[in-house]
Amino acid sequence: MRFRHLLQALARRAVLIITILIIGIGALLVWYLSSGFAPSAVQISIGIAAISAFLAAISSIANLLQAVETERQRRNQERPYINAYFDVSSNSLIYFVVQNSGNAPAINVKLSIDPTPTDYAGRKLSEVSFFSQPISFLPAGKMVRQMVGVGHQFLAQDKPVNFAVGVEYSSSYGEIFKEKLTQNLEYLRQTTVPGKSTEEHLGEITKVLTDIKSIMKNVENFGAIKIETPEQNNQRVERMLVDEKNIVWWKKRLKAFLTALLHRL
Repeated sequence: MRFRHLLQALARRAVLIITILIIGIGALLVWYLSSGFAPSAVQISIGIAAISAFLAAISSIANLLQAVETERQRRNQERPYINAYFDVSSNSLIYFVVQNSGNAPAINVKLSIDPTPTDYAGRKLSEVSFFSQPISFLPAGKMVRQMVGVGHQFLAQDKPVNFAVGVEYSSSYGEIFKEKLTQNLEYLRQTTVPGKSTEEHLGEITKVLTDIKSIMKNVENFGAIKIETPEQNNQRVERMLVDEKNIVWWKKRLKAFLTALLHRL
């Protein structure tokens, strides 16, 4: 682990290291050519061999650093990325969301928050749900959330809106990641207006039903429609059947004739 961290540190300074080596070789070559003595063939061969060895070393270091950078990019693409933040729903409820937006599972996700807010039940958020115990395993692309409370209560004027959220987790390779971010929830105050109570909703429904009933009664008075219960409907049908039986024969014939005539028209 320490060796990999050392290689990653060298990779971040690769350009500087290679530049220093090239400048050193150039300075050595200039000094060698500008010296006042006439080098022999053996000395020239040794100098060329030394320069070739330096260049080969630079090439090897460059290849090593490139391999380290490639490995680092691969690990970054395959590592977990944990996002922990407050979010508001369409019904003005505040949730605390923990989401793994990376391409690998996160192991032992630990959360901290300062200052510690209280939830809708008056409990400290650090003592409930995934704040009190680490999330042992969070797959890639998955999320968990904890309801904190109603927006207009949680973000009241006398409540804090700046929270320092800390996250610590590890990858399947054993690498440990620590991140900390300060979140300002001032912008959520404008989106968390108090919602209506259950009594208010029921009152509105009652008013609408009363208006509908009044309208239907008015229409019924004009004879356009008839409003009756299932029992009233059954009684009316029975009376019609009884009346049908009591009609004299010639009225029945006349009714049948008029009905057939209307159907033909």
